[in-house]
Amino acid sequence: MAVFAFGAFLLGGLSHLFADMLSAPDIAQPIEPFWPFLTKPWSVDLLWYNSPWWNAGLLAVAVLLHVAVAYAVEPFQHSYRIERT
Repeated sequence: MAVFAFGAFLLGGLSHLFADMLSAPDIAQPIEPFWPFLTKPWSVDLLWYNSPWWNAGLLAVAVLLHVAVAYAVEPFQHSYRIERT
């Protein structure tokens, strides 16, 4: 379970940073995600913060990734599990 929690926090943090790089507005302070390695800010101003389609899509991707990691790390064990032959 600790591996799942670590992976969840890592994926959540990295996806949040990635989404911030895609949707950095012109009026905000530029973010520097690679600060120790690059001294200049980096962003792609591709997404709109209040877009329900982008927000729902990114949320769906995050949920699917978390479920995939949870299943890969600790598969469900019960008597009705379908085994591959």
